[in-house]
Amino acid sequence: MLLCRPRGGLNDMLSQIERCCRYDEMTDRSVIVDAQFGSDSYGDEFDRYFISRQTRLILSASERASLRFRLR
Repeated sequence: MLLCRPRGGLNDMLSQIERCCRYDEMTDRSVIVDAQFGSDSYGDEFDRYFISRQTRLILSASERASLRFRLR
């Protein structure tokens, strides 16, 4: 798994997520987007506004806990 904590404006954040997804494809991992980390973050979960078309792109860090239990 790859944890992505994008910062900056919306375009910068989407670009950072794209770079993580490209790296994810090369290394066969899943990307979890945590947009609520830090004081200069987006401040909300991405899955409230966007829908992922990629099965290995998780737009909500709150799904991280449930995913961890499913992997065990």
